[in-house]
Amino acid sequence: MPAAMTATERARLFKLGQGAKNLYYKHWFSLAESAGSDGIDMDLAARMFSHDANKLLIVGELLGKDGKEFVTGAQGIMAQYMMFRPDLAKLCRETAADKAECYRNPRGFTPAEIAYAYEHMTKRSRISNSTANKSLHEVAIDDHTIWLHDDLMGIPPPAGEEKKQSCTYCGLKSNKERVMMACGRCNAALYCDRLCQKLDWKCKRGPFCDKACKENHSKKEHKAICAQKANEKKEAGTESV
Repeated sequence: MPAAMTATERARLFKLGQGAKNLYYKHWFSLAESAGSDGIDMDLAARMFSHDANKLLIVGELLGKDGKEFVTGAQGIMAQYMMFRPDLAKLCRETAADKAECYRNPRGFTPAEIAYAYEHMTKRSRISNSTANKSLHEVAIDDHTIWLHDDLMGIPPPAGEEKKQSCTYCGLKSNKERVMMACGRCNAALYCDRLCQKLDWKCKRGPFCDKACKENHSKKEHKAICAQKANEKKEAGTESV
């Protein structure tokens, strides 16, 4: 019987779930931007977003009623992007249940087991320590594997390996190309790229305009004006972090 979850651990898992939600938003924006007028490739989206949904299902399962929003988010992703890939949705649910069970019933890790896990379970990422020449989906696979071991299971790194930094917004780990940048305003938050800076700013400050203005966002013309103002701020450098 696994020990009861502490409030500290529950808060840690909730933070992991929030990071998984944020990473999904980032993945969506990245795919939409790269697709342009052609629209998002639904098969690529299904494969890429499956890792985001998997994380949300794992955390939601572990948190129970406190993780309902994460389960709902995962179900929404699967319904929208895996409707033509039921096999992928099924695999996503099954592996989430398996990883949640691994979390509930962990084994003690010996130094040899830790070395084995890092050599074989995260081989592609650890050897190259690089995202160069990898597709968005391949990078997502690497990041997901590292998340399972480093963040969810808390497997300690082998002796001598440098501790990775995490992005404040999406939780991704630093590597050779992904160098974390400190927030210019608070010098405390770390971001892996400019997109995370923008998305985090919008989450905390609200999109485009103040609350009184949001009531008119149902009007397309008004919302377009707000978006234009945001772009003007960006060009003027007033939105920079």
